[in-house]
Parts: sequence; C-alpha cells; structure tokens
Amino acid sequence: YYVHNVKKFFTTIGTEESPKHLSIKGSFFCQQNTFTSVCAHAALRMAINSSPLLDAPKLTNKRINDILKEKVKDELRIELKDLKNGLDQERIQAVVEELGYEFHSANFSENIQIEYDQFIYPSLESCFPVILGIQGYNTSHVVSVLGHTINSDRWSPEAKCGYGNYPIQYYISSASWCGHFIISDDNYGMFVTLPSDMIRNFIVPTKNPNLHATMAISILPNEITLRGYEVEQRAIVIAQKLVNDVKLEPPNVWHNRMKEKDLVLRTLLQTKEQYLSFIRDNASNITETQQQCFDNLPQYVWVTEVSLPNIYTGNKHK
Repeated sequence: YYVHNVKKFFTTIGTEESPKHLSIKGSFFCQQNTFTSVCAHAALRMAINSSPLLDAPKLTNKRINDILKEKVKDELRIELKDLKNGLDQERIQAVVEELGYEFHSANFSENIQIEYDQFIYPSLESCFPVILGIQGYNTSHVVSVLGHTINSDRWSPEAKCGYGNYPIQYYISSASWCGHFIISDDNYGMFVTLPSDMIRNFIVPTKNPNLHATMAISILPNEITLRGYEVEQRAIVIAQKLVNDVKLEPPNVWHNRMKEKDLVLRTLLQTKEQYLSFIRDNASNITETQQQCFDNLPQYVWVTEVSLPNIYTGNKHK
C-alpha cells in the first residue's frame, strides 16, 4: 500500500495552563452536507488538504463557495441554491486555478483512447492528488485518489501485450501493476481500495451501463505545464530509438531483450535538485555539455524510468 498524499496535522489538547501539542500523520477527510457542499467540495478538500506538496491554507467549503460565487468567469458563477445539481468538471478546475494550482485533466468520455489509470498514475505517484469522476447507471460522483497498491505478481500487464489485446499497446505502463487505487469517498469512507479494473471503460463510455471513469483532474504546482501522460507517450518513442540505435560488441543479453520485449515505463515528477542529486550519485563522467543541460533545467522535471517486466517486478524497492 502506497498512500502518497499524507502529511502531519497539528492539534493541542489539555488546558491552557497545561497544553499538550500533538502531531498526527494522515489524510484529511470530510463529507458533503448537500446544502452548502456537494461531493465535489469534499473531493477538492480531501485532495488539497491531504497533499504534502501543495502549500496552502486549509481549504473550506466557504472558500470554495466564495470562489464559485465571485471569482470565476460569468458563465461558471453559481449560487448556493444551485448546488443541488453538483459541480461539473469546468467549475472544479476553475476552483483549482483560483487557488493558484495547475490542473491536468482528461475527459474519458471524449478521449476514449486514454486509459484512466495511465493518465492519473504519474501525478499520483509523484505525491500529487487526483480527483476522479465516476458514473453509474443513475449517478455521477467524484472521489479523491490518494494512493495505490502494487501487485508485482499480476498476470495481466505482460499477458495483454504477449497474447494480443485491443487496443494495441507499444509499451507497458507501471500503472498496469496497480491492483487498486486508494481513495477517499465522502459516501463510503476513507482509505478504501478501488480495484483498478472496476471502472475501466471496456466499451465506449457513452454506451457503458456499468460504473466507469468519466474524467480525472490532477492537481499540481503552477510551474508544471506538460502532462505526465503525454511525457510517457513521448518517452517510449525516444526510448525505442535509443535502444535500436545502440550497437554493442559483443552483444549484450539485456540489450537484446530490450529490443525484443515490451519496455516498462514509469513516469514521475521530480524537483530539479532531486534529479541532479541522483545524477551526481550515479554518474562519474558528466560532460560539460551535459552539465549545461542540467543547469538549465526548470524547477520541476518529469523523469521516465525505462525497464523490463522481469526487472521492474523483481526489484521490490522500486
């Protein structure tokens, strides 16, 4: 179990003369009251207030309603009396933007080629929260995704590629070994596990009567403009070219396997300092040109690790 969105919360008990200060590590949880808040309020608060990396004052229902009433564009403005209809994706994103964060979103009903788990995984494993929209036969709902589980013995990631599966995949995302996503649902409780295949769109979403993913919003710092999902799509093209262009004499067994087997890609966000610290610890012959590239990196960088299934699942520390 990897609950990435946890932080320390501070409180005080006892008397004024003899107080005891406590810190509790956990995730924020709240519920809608259906009058001044709906599930989107709860999901926003659980996501933002739980993140260890989003530095902001505690988000309240009043703050969200003030934004929706006064700060957003005219067409998105909404009064308390209209909350019974819930908040759509645009209004949730408008709140995130007004709070000073970047949002990366996807609508899985319109972009049916995107696998919802591959879209949310890079942000989630980078310790940034995700709001996930789901739809059933007679309801639409949003939950906060705070973490995931890993099952390194899962059969399906390699089997789907090895035995053939539609749509055709050119690599295996590390999200494929996620057995569950750890979510907080204001209706059914905190830290519940959502089986990753339970809400997958196996058929066109608009024709899907089963519970399925409709949209996702990753909440990140303002400086991050490129989506992790897009990074991974670009990375596989570069990785395959590098593997095929390298010539080794004598031939190397692992290099041959990388040319023959499906590659595994794991993408996560790092600060420039985290990334350069790793480089300094593992590289002994950095050229002047490479060093100049490192010096010119922005504050945040997406890093994609390239591996093979039997290496990725064999290394329990990853």
